[in-house]
Amino acid sequence: MAHNVARKVISSGIVTAILMLIPFQQSFGFAEIAQGSLTLDLEGRVIWDSNVSGNAIGNENDLSDVLFSLRPMLKYERDIGRSDISAWFGLDFSRYQDFTEIDFNDFDLGFKISAPTAQGSRFTGDLDFRFYQTTGSDQGTLRYVQTKRFHLTFNGSYMVGAKTSLRFGANYQIEDPKDIINDPPIDYAQSTYYDITLGVGYELRSINTIFLDYRRRKSESDTQGGINTGRNYVSDALFFGISRPLGGKLYGSASIGYETTDDRDESDIDADRWILNANISWAPRETTSLGLQMGRTLNISGFNTGYYNTTVTLTARQDIGQRFALDGRLGYSWYDYQTDRDDQVLDFRIGLDYSYNTRLKAGIEYEYRDSNSNNPLGVYTRNRISLRVSYEF
Repeated sequence: MAHNVARKVISSGIVTAILMLIPFQQSFGFAEIAQGSLTLDLEGRVIWDSNVSGNAIGNENDLSDVLFSLRPMLKYERDIGRSDISAWFGLDFSRYQDFTEIDFNDFDLGFKISAPTAQGSRFTGDLDFRFYQTTGSDQGTLRYVQTKRFHLTFNGSYMVGAKTSLRFGANYQIEDPKDIINDPPIDYAQSTYYDITLGVGYELRSINTIFLDYRRRKSESDTQGGINTGRNYVSDALFFGISRPLGGKLYGSASIGYETTDDRDESDIDADRWILNANISWAPRETTSLGLQMGRTLNISGFNTGYYNTTVTLTARQDIGQRFALDGRLGYSWYDYQTDRDDQVLDFRIGLDYSYNTRLKAGIEYEYRDSNSNNPLGVYTRNRISLRVSYEF
C-alpha cells in the first residue's frame, strides 16, 4: 500500500514538473475581437484521491488513484457602455492512472450579460446562461455519475421612486444524471425546475436595501426504471432580507423566509419550513477577506427522492506578499430526505496559490470530506491532494 502511494506521488511530481515547464514559452495575446478581449486559459491538474467512489465502498477497498486533467478555456469579455458581456467555453480532459474505465471529458459553455450598474440607472439586471457537464461522486445518489446541467436565469430591478424598486427574476434549470459505471446502467431521473420571483426593495441610507420577495418554484421529474416513482412538487416562499452592494468592508445579502411545499403526486414531501439564506463577505484589510454562506434548498436526487439540503460554509483568504495567497473553506451540510435517510457531511479545504505574474499561476490544495448517514453506503471519508498550473494566453 505504501509503495503504491509513493509510486503515485512520484508520478504526480514528474507530470507536474513537465506542466510547469510548458508555459515558459514566449507568450502571445489574442487580438481584440469586436472591441472585446479574447483569452485562452490552459490549466493542468494532478489529483491524488483516496476514495474515487465517494461512498463507503472506498473504505473497504483500495479505491485510491491519481487523476490527470487538462482544462483549456476560451473566454471573451467586452464592455458595452455601462453594460458587460462575458462568454466562455471550456473542456476538461481527465484520465485516471488505474481506473481508466471511468475516464471522462467534461465541458462548460455559458455567457452572462449585465445591464447598467452606474449610479442613477433606473434598471439593473443580468442574464445568465450556462450548459455544462460534471463527472464524479454524487452525495444524493451515493454513486459515481455524469450529470449534464442547463440553466437560464434572469434577475433585475427597476426604480419606481427615489428609494423604492421593483424586483423580479426567473430561472429555468435542468439536471440530467447518467450512470457511467454499471452494466446495464442504473436509470436516474431527469429533474426540471422553474422559478419565478417578484418583490419590492427600499433603500436605506443610499447603500443598504431591505427587500420583501415572493418566490414560486415548480419541479418536475421523469419516471425511469422500477426504482423511480416520479416526484413533482410546487413550493411557495416569502423572504425578508437586506442587501449591501459590493464596496466597503462588508457586502452581501441575508434573508429569512418561510416555504410551504406540496407534493402533487404522493403528498409525502409536504413540508413547511423556515429558510435562512446568507452570502456575506467581510474584508477587514485589503489583504484579508472572510465569508459566510448559508442556505436551505429543496432538491430531487437522481432516484427521484426529495430532500432538503441545509449548508453552512465559512471561507477565508489571506494574501501573503505580492505572489502568495492562502485560502480555506469549512462547510457542514445536512441532507434531510423524504425517506428515513439523513446525511451529515463535513467539508474542509485549504490551499496555497502562487502567481508568478498575471499570466502564470500555480497552486496546491488539500481537501477532506467526512460523511455520516443512516444509510451504510453514506458513511465514508475522502482525502484529495491536488497540484495545478495555469497559464493565460
